[in-house]
Amino acid sequence: MIDTDKYEGHTPAPWMNLGSDANSLLMQDAPLLLAEVKRLRSIADDLYAYIVSDADISLKIIEEQMDWRDEE
Repeated sequence: MIDTDKYEGHTPAPWMNLGSDANSLLMQDAPLLLAEVKRLRSIADDLYAYIVSDADISLKIIEEQMDWRDEE
C-alpha cells in the first residue's frame, strides 16, 4: 500500500519542480502509483469476471478463493 499522506499540499497539475517537496515526491513516485492502479484494476477485473461467471456465489466463498485478500 502506498502512503499517499506524503503528497498532501501538492499543487494541481501541470507540475513543475520548483523545489516543493510534495510536488517532487509525487513526480518521483508517479510510476509506482501507476503500477498500483494497474494492479488494483487487474484485481477488480478478475473479481468481476469471477462474480459474473457464477451469479449464485457468496461473498464468503469469493473471499476464501481470492488470494489478494491476504495482501496489505
